[in-house]
Amino acid sequence: MTTILIRAEDVQEYLSAAGGAAIPITRPLRNQPRGAQTYLGYVWEYRPTKARLFASITPKDADHLQEFDRYAPMQPGDVIPIREPWFLIRRDPSGSVLIRYAEGEERTLTPPEGDEVKTQWPGRWQGARGMYLWMCRLQARIHSAECRKVDGVWSWVYSATIERIAG
Repeated sequence: MTTILIRAEDVQEYLSAAGGAAIPITRPLRNQPRGAQTYLGYVWEYRPTKARLFASITPKDADHLQEFDRYAPMQPGDVIPIREPWFLIRRDPSGSVLIRYAEGEERTLTPPEGDEVKTQWPGRWQGARGMYLWMCRLQARIHSAECRKVDGVWSWVYSATIERIAG
């Protein structure tokens, strides 16, 4: 499952966007498309894995590879959880946990049946990658996905609205 990982310094931006207008979310492509001149014209190749190859005949100076939009990891209509740094404050005997989010908000949550909260570094802040999905308080609803050149780097540019998850 695809998730969005954010840094502590970006949390406030996402919280202020919750419930508002769509915001852009930019993620660089791991494998950058490459272009080459052929007898057909200028061809851009995108190879997300060794076994897959996609090509598009687009001008050399293009800043949007429209043919590749449909290969974005997140597509319009997807609802994606947003993970952020968190801190485990305490475990209750009832099984619930009290956690603190990066900007200071605290929540008492009950893990799903059979799920035990494990921390990589007890007593320290945990990274966004280690956040359990049931701890997420924000999600992004994707409206559009485009393969665009941003500051010289090919990136997925998503338009998304941020929503708070009740909890």
